[in-house]
Amino acid sequence: MEGTRDNEKIIASFYNALAVGDAAAVGAMITEDLEWQFHGPPAHQHLMRMLTGADRPGSFSFNPTRICMIGDRIFAEGKSQAPMREMASPPRSSSASNASSSSSSSSSSSSWRSSSAAPSALDQEICWVHIWTIDPSSSRIVELNECFNTSVTVTAPSSCNTLWQSQGTRRSMPGLVLAM
Repeated sequence: MEGTRDNEKIIASFYNALAVGDAAAVGAMITEDLEWQFHGPPAHQHLMRMLTGADRPGSFSFNPTRICMIGDRIFAEGKSQAPMREMASPPRSSSASNASSSSSSSSSSSSWRSSSAAPSALDQEICWVHIWTIDPSSSRIVELNECFNTSVTVTAPSSCNTLWQSQGTRRSMPGLVLAM
């Protein structure tokens, strides 16, 4: 149980360092060859842009509402407001690549809203789930599976019992089921 708490603390520390813009602390917590996978609209690759320096720290707020460990993975979930540039501009091309990640994928395209139509509070809300893997020998983050506006359900493979489910929003969104 102590390892579980330690890993949850590592992830909480990561979000705290990210929030205050402590690049050295963030860099010390992740491996140089971080494996990163993305599910969601390409315009929502906020964490990747912050980690690679394309966006300044704090350009998107990651404040997790839940952090818990299931098996060897740590799940963090939160809701954030979309930056206004996303609400008023057309989607970015999904052909953009992430040279610093070993794997990335987009499972849906961005939605675009005319700048003349005022977005509702629900449209501005972005739900995210981060699924982290920490190397037990170094206590550093080695893998991130990042999901935006995607419902995530974790099940036990032998019984299909739900172990964890993202809280999401009231609107419809794509789903991802992980058997662990």
